[in-house]
Amino acid sequence: MIKRYLLPATPYERALVHPRLNEAFKRRLREIYRTLDPVALLAQMRDAQNELGKRVDQRAEKPAMTVAPVQSDLAPFARERWLETG
Repeated sequence: MIKRYLLPATPYERALVHPRLNEAFKRRLREIYRTLDPVALLAQMRDAQNELGKRVDQRAEKPAMTVAPVQSDLAPFARERWLETG
């Protein structure tokens, strides 16, 4: 038995080379990919996590935890990612 390993690739990259996906679908994936902003996605994930925490507390009939929002400067994060890809 010979094991063959593919090069690492993201699901997006694997979808673009998949032979059974039509070009219209791949074109739509490319359009969506170009609009993605990692910094904005991170902020949305943090907001969703905070909302989920509030809902869990409400469902458990506990008083909602009052946690100060994390104030983080996303500029260093974006700069670091830019240097890695640029």
